[in-house]
Amino acid sequence: MELLKKNIVLSVLLLLVTFGAYHQVLRNDFVDIDDQKLILNNPAVSNPSIPITRCLEWNLYRAHYKPITALTWRMEYMLVGDKPFLYHLNNLLLHIANVILVFFIGLKLLQRFFEDRKKIQLGAFIFALLFSLHPLHVESVAWAVERKDVLFSFFYLGGWLTYLEYLQKKKYIWLLVTAILYFLSMMSKSMGITLIAVLFLTDILYKRKINFKLLIEKIPVFAIFLVSLHLFGLLFDFNSKDTAGLTFVAEAHQASNFETLNLFTPLVRRIVTIFLRFSFWLGHVFVPIKCALIYPKKDILDFFGKGMLIFPFLIGAVYLTAFFLRKKVPEILWGLLFFWATISPAIAISDSGTAVFLPDRYLYIPLIGVIFFLTVIAIKLYSKNKNLVLLVVGAVTIWFAVLTFKQVKVWENTGTLWTRVIDLFSCNAEVINARANYYKNIGETEKAIADLNDAIACDSTLPQPYYGRAMYNFNSQNYANAVNDFNNYVKYKRSGFNAEVFSNRGAAYFSIGEVEKALIDYERAIQLDSNFVNVYQNRAIAYKSLKKHNEAIGDWSKLIGFRPDNMPYYVERGDAYFASTDYKNAIIDYSKAIELKPENGGIYFKRSYAHYRSRSFTKARNDALKAKELGMKMPARYLKALRIDT
Repeated sequence: MELLKKNIVLSVLLLLVTFGAYHQVLRNDFVDIDDQKLILNNPAVSNPSIPITRCLEWNLYRAHYKPITALTWRMEYMLVGDKPFLYHLNNLLLHIANVILVFFIGLKLLQRFFEDRKKIQLGAFIFALLFSLHPLHVESVAWAVERKDVLFSFFYLGGWLTYLEYLQKKKYIWLLVTAILYFLSMMSKSMGITLIAVLFLTDILYKRKINFKLLIEKIPVFAIFLVSLHLFGLLFDFNSKDTAGLTFVAEAHQASNFETLNLFTPLVRRIVTIFLRFSFWLGHVFVPIKCALIYPKKDILDFFGKGMLIFPFLIGAVYLTAFFLRKKVPEILWGLLFFWATISPAIAISDSGTAVFLPDRYLYIPLIGVIFFLTVIAIKLYSKNKNLVLLVVGAVTIWFAVLTFKQVKVWENTGTLWTRVIDLFSCNAEVINARANYYKNIGETEKAIADLNDAIACDSTLPQPYYGRAMYNFNSQNYANAVNDFNNYVKYKRSGFNAEVFSNRGAAYFSIGEVEKALIDYERAIQLDSNFVNVYQNRAIAYKSLKKHNEAIGDWSKLIGFRPDNMPYYVERGDAYFASTDYKNAIIDYSKAIELKPENGGIYFKRSYAHYRSRSFTKARNDALKAKELGMKMPARYLKALRIDT
């Protein structure tokens, strides 16, 4: 009973420490880095007219299938809409729950190394405390969209704990519960798939023989494994393209120096890069400094260059050393195997993009392996030098707490996130451009322009900043500068254009009097998207300036087909008919415009004049009187011709 009370006290203490380190997250905003795409603008989550069962279909047969995570977002959106507090609170509560689960897992695992209950309890507390405060966990807790990390880990750790219960009590019901939790974990995030490997590692730790009987025992777990592979589209090819990946920053458009070396085949470069990523992640667990949302691939590969070749040998040496020391310190090899097994899905993910090269979030579960073997070593040393161990653990705890507290502030909003990356990697054009977009969205125009200029200065071949600056120049009526920036965007973008680009450049050309170039761009825009409304309007205006009235009529007719209730389109087409002396059709269009907006005196005046030119003077006079009644000022000579008092 006394032991139970102490476990409860330690659990409460862990809860308070974790909440204290992370409580600032409750004041944080959403970040415009997948929070918008996956939560706020995701119809399955935010559209009340779509059945909640859509969450069970979203990304089905794709690696990013996570229906349980989507359901939690859906319920939160139903309760609070786009207010971030509840999303952050639930992430924090899940992290706290995971900390408590790690504590109880530690109580069981440490029994394989120690008999003294007090040492086991102390070790489990240290184990959970370091897990709680590790700075690499901030991304998973503070980022609303990373609900998937803390949620899959909740079921993952729960499944591991029930398996440990099964090993102790030999009741098969616990293994069935493990299988259920395994399924829930994978349905929260596919990274949960590695739990099956952790179960076998646990068998090794418990010195169970890996034989046929052990495999038969785990049939429910294997069944869940296969079902989940099917749901992720990994058993059969469903020819579906996974589009749920991160979208917050452009892919690096330049290869690093290492990637362009002709000394190595692509396979060798790929293998060496894998070992670099593994080394970085493993090293970052030990020294979690300079944490950021992204670690630019090109910058890191260029920093190491050919020196990257050492990483396969370095990792090989680490694991070989752990293997040779396995009898004396088995916890090291076990912890490193845990790290390798649980990080393997992240290693398997393509490293071609900045967003998935070295993210902290992939380490939420894997770092448990490292923390565990360090905890075991600390408790072993505790018997020999109690004060030194407590001093080191205390210092590391304080260090982690300070780093975590500071990193939570970094996640306050999108701007603070990008600023952190810029502070660490000062001249990264993609990130500077991303911050410029954030400033644009919140109305900080001067800061946005400054960032666009800095991004171009950092990398004059990156297309996105040119487009952003072109739009600012266009809206500021600096049309010549806008044309130059649009040209640079097209030059460096080379392919993958949308219609809006050429429609906007065409408008800029038109504004500086280069109408023929504008028409060429408008035609190109229409070829890219024949249903893009704005370009037809822009081209109709260009035709009007060239007095190509029939061509203008064609474009206004196209626009009316898109939006038959748009009054100005009828007026513009009526004007084009009038200019081509087709007064009959002009009158028809003006009449339709009046039907849509009968209080507009200007349209009555236009129809009046069309009647006048058609020599329908009575109708012209009636329309002029109506226009005058509605407050329209008309030329005195015209009113006199219609015998209307001025």
